[in-house]
Amino acid sequence: MARPISQTRSYQTFTALRDRALERLHAQAQADISQTLSVFLQAVLGEVALAVSKHIQGELLPVYAQRQLDEGIFKASLRAVPALLSTYTHFLRQSWILAAASEAAAISRAIGENVGEGIGALAPKILTQTFTGESIQGRIQIALDRVRRDVIDAVQLGVLMDEGQQAILFRVRRALPRVRQFASAPRVLQKRRAIRESSAGLLGGGFRLSNRLGIPEREWDAIVSNALAANPTQPFRGPGTVFDPLKDEQGRILVKDLDEEGEPITEWYGWEIEQLLTQDFVHQVRQGQLEAAKKAGVRDMIWIAVIDDRTDDCCSKRDGLTTREIEGRLKTNWKNDDCRAIVPPAHFNCRCRLAPDAETEQPDDLDIGISAEEFTRWALSDAPAVRSRD
Repeated sequence: MARPISQTRSYQTFTALRDRALERLHAQAQADISQTLSVFLQAVLGEVALAVSKHIQGELLPVYAQRQLDEGIFKASLRAVPALLSTYTHFLRQSWILAAASEAAAISRAIGENVGEGIGALAPKILTQTFTGESIQGRIQIALDRVRRDVIDAVQLGVLMDEGQQAILFRVRRALPRVRQFASAPRVLQKRRAIRESSAGLLGGGFRLSNRLGIPEREWDAIVSNALAANPTQPFRGPGTVFDPLKDEQGRILVKDLDEEGEPITEWYGWEIEQLLTQDFVHQVRQGQLEAAKKAGVRDMIWIAVIDDRTDDCCSKRDGLTTREIEGRLKTNWKNDDCRAIVPPAHFNCRCRLAPDAETEQPDDLDIGISAEEFTRWALSDAPAVRSRD
């Protein structure tokens, strides 16, 4: 009896493990960005300390010192942009490749035959625009410019209020991006789900998986290394990456390394760059899924929304429609809609996903799921995607 591919256990478990690997890739990119931004912040603080050292309490900050502060922070941002841009664009390409390769493998397992030959040739080259069509480099520079303006405003306000050097530095630290604390890195693709363990093995193959998919061997090895590595454990974007613990005027620590129960906390700064990166990450994952499905001969992909009191009209009315149906409606009934998304994300913090619009008649004994160990073997092995039935 035919049933939707997306409802088979083999597809569900494989894509769940795929999302877990992608989240690790995402965490690694954020850690790399964090390191670059920490260097940027250290340079900013150096410029602030130099400017504040020239401040005499009871007087305004000299004009030349204000100019030096502005120019110094701007130059620091220019030094940071190339590294941030490289991390950003390489991560998006890797996300597309891993999403496409594993979508092809998941479909292969559901239908019982290998698909996705040469999918790597469809991967985007060097991306220059965000999923909303803006310049990636421009958005990175704007984000750093906002930090620069916030820091300068904090310094100027402290001087205007005739504060001492330490008070001004404290004000600058409070002007930096807000800290959000999580016990573990937040997931942006899907909620955690239990993964069924299975002892099913892979069929042997005579050539590398990367060759069959048309992905450069060195690039695939780098993707797998990042995707299967443990999540980075250092604090991300928290003041602890640059400062000693931040305390209030009564000496109470405002940013802690442990939660109330003494458990380690991963600190996440609300950096605009990383918010942009996350949205583009989700977009490239969905685009990779879509291209892999097309390559596998799947008719289309279905938009699946999370329907609750947080779901907006853009996502709710797309729920259950194929990408072709959405594209058609955007030319007719929805031609005046502000929301123009054909694949998720439709907006920032979009929780929607895609699933193949196809069915399989493979017997139930193929529908037994996979284990994390098997997913790892798939990523590292020379074997094709389809498993044996025994």
